[in-house]
Amino acid sequence: MPSSPLKSPLEPYALTHPTLPKGLYYIPDFITEDEEAQLARKVTEAPRSKWVTLSRRRLQTYGGTPHAKGTILEPLPSWTQVPFDRFRALGIFTKVSYHPNHLLVNEYLAGQGIMPHEDGPYYLPTVATITLGSYTVLDLYPPNPTFPEKGPAASILLERCSLVILSGEAYTAWRHGIAERSSDDRVIGTAKDDLDRWVDPSTLPSSPTRDFSQILSRGTRISLTYRQVAKPIRIPRALLR
Repeated sequence: MPSSPLKSPLEPYALTHPTLPKGLYYIPDFITEDEEAQLARKVTEAPRSKWVTLSRRRLQTYGGTPHAKGTILEPLPSWTQVPFDRFRALGIFTKVSYHPNHLLVNEYLAGQGIMPHEDGPYYLPTVATITLGSYTVLDLYPPNPTFPEKGPAASILLERCSLVILSGEAYTAWRHGIAERSSDDRVIGTAKDDLDRWVDPSTLPSSPTRDFSQILSRGTRISLTYRQVAKPIRIPRALLR
């Protein structure tokens, strides 16, 4: 009898609802609360010169500045590598190496967000984001030129300490964004084995057994977005000193 194909370690975390694109994964409690506190402390302790302030948020970049002709890689600080063993065990990053080589840190105060966007061709089509400090809601938009007017096709509740992965179609064809609001009243955060906790209930069939009226208040959220640059240029460490 032929052996069955090996299942991906990520398969149990795949979100497969009809409203969602392929290549979307969600892992609650991916890091511990102690790790969350450690990572958040490292972010907030960074010198002012490390922050770049935009109109709607501020951010830090580690690993180098992406460029179409190639990215000169800079070593990631040791504190950013806390989840690397888990990344490798899950097989998230496998195209170039078992771990990412670039990290984008975004800080979102309550009410701040980011316009619907794609991460673009500078990176390989897998991105893994850890949420620190506060939940948020990630809105997903299908490949449609009028997507902003029609609104998101689905919305995913990202909890503290969770990991969300966008790969394949979810990365290459769909856009994602975070609405600028300070509270949410259409998501719930219970029943960890229930898809309804991830998906905006307005995209699901109605159910008399569910109460979708819970109001959640956003706080300050820090996102750690790990990626692999598509054209890495490795410079000897001695030349980076």
